[in-house]
Amino acid sequence: MADVWAERVLNLRGVKTQRFERIPATVGVLINTIELAHHGQDQKYRPYLHGIGEMRTIALPEGMPHGLTELTYPVGSEQIDVFYEFDDAQLVHLAQKGYFQPGFRVPDGRVTGVEWELPAEIDAVVLAPDPGVDGGHLPVVFAHVHRRGDLPTSLETSGYDLAAYFDDFSRSGVEVADKRTVDIRSGELDSLFGEDVYDVESVREDREAVAELTVVDEFDGRRREIEDAIEAERQAFQAGLAAEEGTPEHLYAQQVASSLVESDEGKKDDDRERAGRMAPSPVREPVEADPEDVDFGFGDEAIPATGPSSLERRKAEVAARAAELDQASSEDGREY
Repeated sequence: MADVWAERVLNLRGVKTQRFERIPATVGVLINTIELAHHGQDQKYRPYLHGIGEMRTIALPEGMPHGLTELTYPVGSEQIDVFYEFDDAQLVHLAQKGYFQPGFRVPDGRVTGVEWELPAEIDAVVLAPDPGVDGGHLPVVFAHVHRRGDLPTSLETSGYDLAAYFDDFSRSGVEVADKRTVDIRSGELDSLFGEDVYDVESVREDREAVAELTVVDEFDGRRREIEDAIEAERQAFQAGLAAEEGTPEHLYAQQVASSLVESDEGKKDDDRERAGRMAPSPVREPVEADPEDVDFGFGDEAIPATGPSSLERRKAEVAARAAELDQASSEDGREY
């Protein structure tokens, strides 16, 4: 119906045409890909199947003019998107087959590459045969499939129980293909979908990967303990090298590290010495000189280090002691 010639036919005068709107028909769709999806939160994430394929045939209802029964489309024709909804019983069946298991997936090799016959509604325009062309035996038909972008279907409308073709991925089940046959359309379903052998090894690999992740989580704490033990052993090894003569660690400990410690201690001693100099010194009384002492009365007493008054006093004492010695020498007649 989207063809430009369809519009011209409808607008031509004197041309005999018949128009049909929303009449029931059966659409043949060659499904190429299929995926398992789910609705949103409003439908509790209910799963469904989304298939994409090409329209190949349209089976027309009875009573069409000029004996029309079917329309055939070439390869590469219009694309059809099919949405298959599971009923509640099918969802239970999927859950029993391990729908919530990590390795659960669609048996695409068993339901793709075949032609599905699905109910649909179509519009059609039939152009009567022209007696002057091919003897007037071939009518021209323009057709339009409603909802070809989201064609709905289900077990009830199509007769296909697609849940029966899913393999068993439950933990208690055996990972083999489901051999049940559903005789809903007088054996036509069995001929429509083949029963290819499912790759069991891929499912086993998925389960082994999940088990490996679980083991890693369980031993995570043990790994941390081992790392702490290795760190403690490393520190003990470094301490042993520092105590062994001839090693770089020992030279560092004796020359570099010790000098750093001594510099810290020296700094503390300088601070204590500086504080001592700032403290007031005690005042010591001068000692009287002994006349008989040849040491000029110095004895063991230390001479005060500072102070001009102390120096002058010492000079006077020395001069007085020298005078006494001179006088005594002249009286006794002795020389010194």
